[in-house]
Amino acid sequence: MTAGKLMPAPPGPVLVPNIANRSAAVRALSLKTRRPVAVLCPGAEFGPAKRWPPNQFAELAALFLRDGFRVWLVGSPNDKLAATAVLQSMDESSRQIHDLCGRTDLGTAIDLLSLASLVVHPIEAPVVVIEDAPTAEMTGAVVSLATVTLTALLVV
Repeated sequence: MTAGKLMPAPPGPVLVPNIANRSAAVRALSLKTRRPVAVLCPGAEFGPAKRWPPNQFAELAALFLRDGFRVWLVGSPNDKLAATAVLQSMDESSRQIHDLCGRTDLGTAIDLLSLASLVVHPIEAPVVVIEDAPTAEMTGAVVSLATVTLTALLVV
């Protein structure tokens, strides 16, 4: 290292979706991808205090459905109760939502997230943000949208 020169920063993490696994998961889970996909991650690893209220996720899901999006709920088996609460907060439109919580491993979830046009998650949720996909991070009842230009961002 030369004195007075800064070392370049190491590259950020890059998660590459497995296209074959993604295609197999789309088939196995009967997912449709002809319309844009909005992924909602309603769970939070450290309990309800970190979760957005289910009725607000439900309202957001209804708006996405109305605007022509497919809506997928994604999370671990621990997030199943949160996803169920979202679906129970909705009317019959909940039948259009695919609840994938607990139905994939982490690698498959990453593969499926690569199909998303939009991902909405609590800041605490482990989620992969795909290049240039708008994301919404929630703090309390505030939702802020941002376009992420990183190849991938892992929020933990």
